[in-house]
Amino acid sequence: MGKRPAYVVLLALLVATGPAAHAGQAPAPLRDEGEVFVYLEPFPSDADRLGFHFGPLFAVKEDGTELPLTQSFTEAGGGRPSRSTLLAGGKLPPGQYKGLTIQVSAPTLEGAEGLVKLTPPAAPTPVDTPFRIRKREAVVLSLRFRFKGSVGEGYSFTPRFESHVAVRPAVGRLALATNRGSNNVTIFDKVSAEVVGVVPTGLAPAGIALDQGRGRAYVAIPGEDAVIAIGLLEYAVIDRTPLRGGDVPVALALTPLGETLVAVNVGSSTVSLIDALSLTEIERIPVGEQPRSVLVDPSGTRAFVFNEASSSISVIDLRNRRLGGTIATEAGPFFGQFNRAGDTLYVIHRRSPRLSVIDPTSLQVRTRVYVGPGSTALTVDPRSDLVYLGRAGTGAIEIFDPQALLPVDSFPVDGNASFMTLDVEQNFLYVVLPDLGEVHVVEVVGNKLRGRVDTGDEPVWVVVNGEK
Repeated sequence: MGKRPAYVVLLALLVATGPAAHAGQAPAPLRDEGEVFVYLEPFPSDADRLGFHFGPLFAVKEDGTELPLTQSFTEAGGGRPSRSTLLAGGKLPPGQYKGLTIQVSAPTLEGAEGLVKLTPPAAPTPVDTPFRIRKREAVVLSLRFRFKGSVGEGYSFTPRFESHVAVRPAVGRLALATNRGSNNVTIFDKVSAEVVGVVPTGLAPAGIALDQGRGRAYVAIPGEDAVIAIGLLEYAVIDRTPLRGGDVPVALALTPLGETLVAVNVGSSTVSLIDALSLTEIERIPVGEQPRSVLVDPSGTRAFVFNEASSSISVIDLRNRRLGGTIATEAGPFFGQFNRAGDTLYVIHRRSPRLSVIDPTSLQVRTRVYVGPGSTALTVDPRSDLVYLGRAGTGAIEIFDPQALLPVDSFPVDGNASFMTLDVEQNFLYVVLPDLGEVHVVEVVGNKLRGRVDTGDEPVWVVVNGEK
């Protein structure tokens, strides 16, 4: 039988690995245009009594030409939004822009005698915020509403907005999320949860690996059989390597010193060993069927590849660049994590309700623990060894004691997590929720929701400076 076309493999991948509402109608990647994203900052407290609707938003070129943007929501006021929220965005031709225009309607003000209808402005409100659109790049604008001066005599309403290109924090504060449905990577401040940049990537970006020392992020682009490198200073793609047609790379892992990148190719059931600095493929190794993810051990000498269709884990000898062994598992292994000592490997499965506990030295399964069906995400706290597990349909992240492997705590989430990672510097857990198009930031102490990040469509993976 001949090899299936790459687009067929990619479609199967999208269906198999999570929400795929847009898989059949995904937008095309950027070609000759750029993008802008407008994030509305939290409303001031003095605007709690005010409400209004956002009408059409336009980007305005220097010559006055107005180009429409697509809105994410329309209603504001009453303390909403209470966090930085994506208001609008869209593709734009390259060039210089002088700002935005915003139409508002149905303004109201809660007073002592009840709700009062205000008189809306007769014309759209101009917002002076110069920015430049470049081909295949994106600009993030931060928009803030000012209540003072917006309500005038006779209950007239003339909204005041201020806007600027998002301020980029220090590289050490950055986190990145890949967005399969919108073909880009969202860059956000890991502490404030504010989006500070977007990088267009190519079709359906998936796994991402972070080189914290060199300020680089590597992203698998399954829709284009490629791997790219993003510069965290440039907020742009700085390098790219094509793999073979039909490879469909979906996951990446980086050795501890940042020298070798391991790419998992679900389409060809192989892994590519890539020189991370030159972004050149140096070896290709066959593994089990439909590999989904990869984990490099703390020593950097072996990579564990989780093969969903063959229910196995391929162990790659990275020094000798060859297959070093195979572990038989429960049905459908797709992700794993080490404990802090690196002597225990936890594995979750697509088609088994059990968590496998594996000895990575002997390559033997120590035990299998029933945790319930529908595992979707897993991480392990590198300080306490507590195991965090997300399962579909539960509305919660469960926390397991590493010794008894029994649940000791949980906290609610508004959807099914596709990925989780821990930032040991801030003691925050980052949870990717594709159905919502968000990453949630949770304080580990007390399991308190700290922030919500509006990403692009169908976020898949997140990496954070400070994660271990």
